[in-house]
Amino acid sequence: MSNKKILIVMTNVEKYATTNRATGLWLSELTHFYDKIHRAGYDVDFASPKGGYVPLDPHSLRFADETDWALYHDEDFRQKALATSLSVDTIDPSQYVAIYYTGGHGVMWDFPDNQALQKIAESIY
Repeated sequence: MSNKKILIVMTNVEKYATTNRATGLWLSELTHFYDKIHRAGYDVDFASPKGGYVPLDPHSLRFADETDWALYHDEDFRQKALATSLSVDTIDPSQYVAIYYTGGHGVMWDFPDNQALQKIAESIY
């Protein structure tokens, strides 16, 4: 595999904008993709619009399977992906062969108008 990587982008939004309901990353949207590309030999970086902490949609844990729990219990994965994600403002798109946007309702608020995310995707494409 080359030294190129895949950029995985997650949300920083932890609550719906109009109600007091928790949201965030849908865990399996991250873990299943990561598991496949990691097994295929790709390196990844984890990013979010603000960087840092990535909240989990608590409802996603109700549907967690073995892959989800295995990665969630992996301290290195949890630290890099969920605790210290890179800010999209620090990303150099030339380092990546692909970009993957994870799901969860939080992305409805911090992905659509994010100019940095748009520029990264355009550059990688």
